[in-house]
Amino acid sequence: MEETIKLEMANQIVKVILNKPKNYNAFDLEMITNFANIIIPLATNKLVYGVIITGTGKAFCAGGDLNWALNFKEGPSSHTGNPTHEQTGHGSN
Repeated sequence: MEETIKLEMANQIVKVILNKPKNYNAFDLEMITNFANIIIPLATNKLVYGVIITGTGKAFCAGGDLNWALNFKEGPSSHTGNPTHEQTGHGSN
């Protein structure tokens, strides 16, 4: 399986490259997890002076992968453990 995120480093600058060009680099659970696992350590790395986030293909990032989100019967919030509007009492009536 191809890496969803690639890294390049030169002169203490790290380039984080989103690598799902067929999906316009849209985020699904795998991409979110990989991104967090990369970005969080970079934020505290004293050898890194800057980070550039870019994407392969035609688009930087389309946002959330809607095809992935539609796989959840109760919607994407059911997968993340976040409460729905109905559970919190917030949202439109």
